[in-house]
Amino acid sequence: MRNLIFSLVILCTINNFSQVKHEDGSYKEYYKTGQLKTEGFYKNSNKFSVWKDYYDSGQLKKIYTFDNFGQSTGVQETYSKEGNLVSERKPAKNGGLIFKHFYDTGNLHVVHALIPSENKKYFIKDGGYKEYYENGVLKIESFYIVNKLSGLWKNFYDTGEKEWDVQYVNDVKQGFYKRFYKNGQLMLEGTCSEGLKSGEEKQYDSIGNLVNTLNFKKGKLKKTKNTIVFEQTEIPDGDIEKVPVYPGCEDLLTNQERKQCMSDEISRFVAEKFDTSIAGFLGLTGRQRILVIFKIDKTGQVIDVRSRAPYRELEAEAVRVITTLPKMKPGMQYGKTVTVPYSLPIIFSVTAKAKKPITSYNPNSVNKKY
Repeated sequence: MRNLIFSLVILCTINNFSQVKHEDGSYKEYYKTGQLKTEGFYKNSNKFSVWKDYYDSGQLKKIYTFDNFGQSTGVQETYSKEGNLVSERKPAKNGGLIFKHFYDTGNLHVVHALIPSENKKYFIKDGGYKEYYENGVLKIESFYIVNKLSGLWKNFYDTGEKEWDVQYVNDVKQGFYKRFYKNGQLMLEGTCSEGLKSGEEKQYDSIGNLVNTLNFKKGKLKKTKNTIVFEQTEIPDGDIEKVPVYPGCEDLLTNQERKQCMSDEISRFVAEKFDTSIAGFLGLTGRQRILVIFKIDKTGQVIDVRSRAPYRELEAEAVRVITTLPKMKPGMQYGKTVTVPYSLPIIFSVTAKAKKPITSYNPNSVNKKY
């Protein structure tokens, strides 16, 4: 009898399929057309110093750097196919980074601070954040603490006047919110608890007169015979990035909660759908690992699924299962849907061999990969 134990981790980064050793010195990789694709240096078999990626047209795509130990410094520049600077990350005085994103016109779009994550493998938002309209007027001003929106989130009209003040705690709307007319007069005010409207919301006309009072409980309007609803106002979402959302995880408040929910749901999905009889046919014992990478596109569909495993049968089954994942709510960045890459380790722990041969597979098709 055999047991398969699935361990799954979802990461918003793509890991290399294999750790290939490279000779020290310069490295170049080319497109099939012969056009240079990537160039850089290796030291002690690790990437080192400045690396560059190119589009198949020959236009520079990205410049990025590695330290003496092969770790990314985070410093980089990215360019469009037209040669325009899209984004940059440069060192900050506190040891972190300053990230900037630009419009196609070259005008500044976003600027915020980054620090290394706890495991030093990627960078997270920490400190001030500012976003601008294309005309240069400030759009959003906020603050992050260890990648979580915290404190006062401010939103402005494209003419410069403040429109919203919303209080956040640990990535969740918590506390007061206020909306203003362009003339500076208060339009409405209320409070949120755990991301939902709670208690009284007062609404005013453009000259300051109180015109309506609504009452909410856990985000739902409490109607009475005297309730007048002109229009329910949605509080804008302050977080600039939203991870893809797995069906059933929609009501969770923070990105971290939605990530964990997605990881849990995909773990269950894979454990249920993966054909475990393959392990018995292959005679596997002990710990086996499959690495799958895929993307969730702008429509929420899973695309570009690839896998790496000791046996081709395991690779094919992993691709089959991940391809059948349900459609999700796509990721968002700066108010637009984006394609998000993921890596997915599936770890098998087979406690014993299957006692009977599996006849649904052709033994001649078994190809172990070294």
